[in-house]
Amino acid sequence: MTAPHPQLLATLAAAALTQAILAQVQWRAGCDPGAGVTVIGLEPRGVLVRTPAAGERVIPLDCVADVRGPMRDQWIPLAQEAEQAWRGRARLERGDFAGAEDLLEPLYLRHAAEPGPFAARLARAVMSCRLARGAITQAVPPMLGVAGGEPVAPPRVPTGPGELDPDLLYDDAWGLSPLLAPVFVRLPAVQALAHGPWPSKSGISGRGAALAAIYEAAAKHETGLPVALGARPDSDAGAALAYDVVAARLGSPEQVSAARAALRERLSQPAPDWVSVWCRTALGRSMINDADTDTRWLGVAELLRVPAMSERSQPYLTGVCLAQAAVTLEELGDPRGAATLAREFEGRFPGHPVLQWEPLQRIARRPPGTPTGPTPALPPTSSGDPP
Repeated sequence: MTAPHPQLLATLAAAALTQAILAQVQWRAGCDPGAGVTVIGLEPRGVLVRTPAAGERVIPLDCVADVRGPMRDQWIPLAQEAEQAWRGRARLERGDFAGAEDLLEPLYLRHAAEPGPFAARLARAVMSCRLARGAITQAVPPMLGVAGGEPVAPPRVPTGPGELDPDLLYDDAWGLSPLLAPVFVRLPAVQALAHGPWPSKSGISGRGAALAAIYEAAAKHETGLPVALGARPDSDAGAALAYDVVAARLGSPEQVSAARAALRERLSQPAPDWVSVWCRTALGRSMINDADTDTRWLGVAELLRVPAMSERSQPYLTGVCLAQAAVTLEELGDPRGAATLAREFEGRFPGHPVLQWEPLQRIARRPPGTPTGPTPALPPTSSGDPP
C-alpha cells in the first residue's frame, strides 16, 4: 500500500486542526463568520480569523459568547467585557438607550483609541445613546470615532412614533450624523468641548482627524478661543459639507463667500432633507453676522425656514435657529418680534439646551408688556424664496 503524500497529510492535519479550533468558539446569534473560517487567536478587541475572501480580520468581542479548548485561558480575562458589550448592544436594539449607555460607556472609554470593528461598534452605539438623550456635545467624540473608524453595521434601533429615527443617527453615504451638525452656541457644555481634549490621530483615520479639526474650530469660535480652519476637504462630500457649514460663519471673507456659494449650490441638488436643513442653518447663521443690515434680515428669514422644515426631525437645529433669529431681531430693533420668538421657543422646546444661552435668556426674562418702541420697517424678502 502506497504511503500518503506528505503534502496531503499536512493538508488533512491543517483541516482537522481548523475544525477543532472552530468548534471551540461559540458565536452570538447573527455573528457566525460562516464556513471556511480559520480562527487564529484572541485579542482584547475580539477573535482574529482568516477568511477565504477577505483574509485576516477581527470578529468583535461582543459577537463571541464563549471559547473553550486551547484558547480558554486567553478567553477568561475577556469574557466579562464580551458579555457586557453584548448585553449593552441587546439593550440598545430594544430601545433601552439609558441601560445600554450604562453598560457600553466604560467599554467605549477603554477602547476608543483602538483600531478595528469593536471600537467602531462601541463608538456608534455610544453616539446613538448620547444623541437619544440630547447630549449633543458629548456625542461629538464618538461620532468622530465612527467617521474615522472601520465601517460597521448600524445597531438595529427600534422605530415607531416618538422613537429616534435610526436614519438620522448616522448617514453612511455622507459619513456624518445628521443630528450632529458642527453648529454650536456659547454654553458651558460647548466651552468644555472647545477646551478638549480632542481625539488624537492615534486610532482615528485621516478622515476622522479632518472632521475633528472642523468641529473643534466650530466649538472654539463660539467660545472665543483662537481658531485655525485648514483647507477644504474637496474630495469628501460629507467633510466638505461640514467644512462649509463652519467656514460660512468663521472663515475669512473669501472663505465665507465660497462657503455660501457652495451651500446654495448644494441646495439646488438632490440630497437628503437633513442636508438642506444643515445648509439653510449655515446660511442663516452666516448672513446674520454680515455688516449689511439687509443681509442680516435675509439671514433671519433663512433661519426661520428651518423650524418649518424640520421641527420634529431636527429639534436641536430648530432650537438654534429660533434662538439666533430672536437675538438678531433684538439687535435689528425688533424687540417685540424677538420676545415672541423667544417665548415660542420656550413653549415648544422645554428643556432644549440652547434655552440656557445668555443672549436668549435676556430676551426671555423681559417682562411681557415692556415697551418695545416703534415697529421697524419690513425686512427684505429672500431672493427667489418667500420668508
